[in-house]
Amino acid sequence: METSDHWPCSIEISTEIPAAKIFRCENFWLQHDNFKNIVQQAWTAPTQPQEPARRLTAKFKKLKSVLRTWSANISSLSLLIKHVKSLIYLFETMELLRDLSIQEWNFRNILDDRLVSLLRMQKAYWKQRSKVAWVREGDAGTKLFHAHATVRHRRNTIASLLDDNNIPITEHNQKAELIWDAFKQRLGISEFMGMDFDLEDLLTFHLDLSTLEDDFGAKEINSIILELLTDKSPGPDGFNNEFIKKCWSFIAQDF
Repeated sequence: METSDHWPCSIEISTEIPAAKIFRCENFWLQHDNFKNIVQQAWTAPTQPQEPARRLTAKFKKLKSVLRTWSANISSLSLLIKHVKSLIYLFETMELLRDLSIQEWNFRNILDDRLVSLLRMQKAYWKQRSKVAWVREGDAGTKLFHAHATVRHRRNTIASLLDDNNIPITEHNQKAELIWDAFKQRLGISEFMGMDFDLEDLLTFHLDLSTLEDDFGAKEINSIILELLTDKSPGPDGFNNEFIKKCWSFIAQDF
């Protein structure tokens, strides 16, 4: 044959691993107007398990599905902020040409309040995202790490100190000597003069410790919820302390 009878064969080998859809409760959701209503409707819906622990797990599982659907249907924060700013700019342009009517004034005030609310939600969004970025890229030699190191260095650096004559000291050795002298003067010399407290009066011994085996009460649980720290990492279910505090009024009964 004048041409080759070999046919080219192209083989491509690949593996598609589906990305895990990890649920994380967004803090800016808590500032949405319909958030509590959505959560309350999903939480109070009847569930099959009768055991308290299984019922609580089933409610959290159902709530995650509802919040995923709800978050996919709400508008983007950046898009809403862009539209509100455009409307405010339109009213400012109109005001240059003529006086605004009462209805237009009221509507612009509503837009101003809406913009402040959206910016507050965007601040919560990026504040939560900044921690995720730091965990992922903070310890690596990235631009994010060097930027944080520079800011931390500026924040911890003492530019100048005032001596006894209120003269600013800027050189490193002089600042170190001034701090050392102030430390020695304030520390002084101490001598043991005796114990001023009677430990037997301060410490009370209890023979009956049966109260340690009592069940947890509602008052004790509520006090723990109020003392939960904010801006912490979420649990394995994706819900954080901010969500527990926000919705505690109608989820407390299940707990």
